[in-house]
Amino acid sequence: MEFPLSRLDRVERRLQRKRVIGLVPVIRLRDRSNPLNFYNSLQFKLRFHMYKETAVFICNLIKNDICNPVRRGCQLPAILQLLVTVRFYATGSFQIVSGDLANLAQGTVSRIIKRVSRAICKYRRKFLKYPTFEDAAIIRQGFYNIGKFPGIDSSYRYNYECIIIGLLLGVTGAVDGCHICISSPGGDDAELFRNRKSHFSINVQGICDHNLVFTDIVTRWYGSAHDSRVFENSDICLFLEEGKVPGIILGDSGYPLLPFLMTPLARVHGEDQKR
Repeated sequence: MEFPLSRLDRVERRLQRKRVIGLVPVIRLRDRSNPLNFYNSLQFKLRFHMYKETAVFICNLIKNDICNPVRRGCQLPAILQLLVTVRFYATGSFQIVSGDLANLAQGTVSRIIKRVSRAICKYRRKFLKYPTFEDAAIIRQGFYNIGKFPGIDSSYRYNYECIIIGLLLGVTGAVDGCHICISSPGGDDAELFRNRKSHFSINVQGICDHNLVFTDIVTRWYGSAHDSRVFENSDICLFLEEGKVPGIILGDSGYPLLPFLMTPLARVHGEDQKR
């Protein structure tokens, strides 16, 4: 036979248990699928324009800059922040579309893109640097192996005259411009950003080595500026002219022929000139 006092004690223990459980903070985890595991290598490359290994490398590099300790809630993982940003870079779409990757609002995507972009820019001097006189020999040899451009041939590495010519004429980079489409900035100078194809853009100049690694980038010119104007007003043009950096660079027919800038021949006669 159960006494009423025992039943009261049991009810009170239940109420006490409910009060204790109510004090425990509830963390609501959101289901965020990981594209690294969901897509195969080809699908990932098509969607984010980079390989999985590259995404993991960048994530490990900047994760301390984009993830901060939080006292409540659930923070978006570093890899997902990076992929949302890269998806926005790769597609050029609206932020709300990029946010659908992780069920994020447009305002959250905007803050993530800004945070990740700043974190990546912090390492620009570590990865984006023009070759020095000590590093240029490998790049010159690489361009020589690709197209027999002037440089130091490995078969004449002990020829003093060949080494001097290679130091002066060896190719250390290839330059070109690329128009990055933007929305109209508005204002009195908006038409300066309209390029020859009637789109608003920024004319970005890039220089890369024989391995397609960027060594110099200029991103401050409007779309109506010609490639040759961007180059002639860049720091690298001044450095090449004054001999502060080694070698010469290759450019297309949109650039002028200069002592340190090699462009294609306007009229080709014979196989030697065609090559």
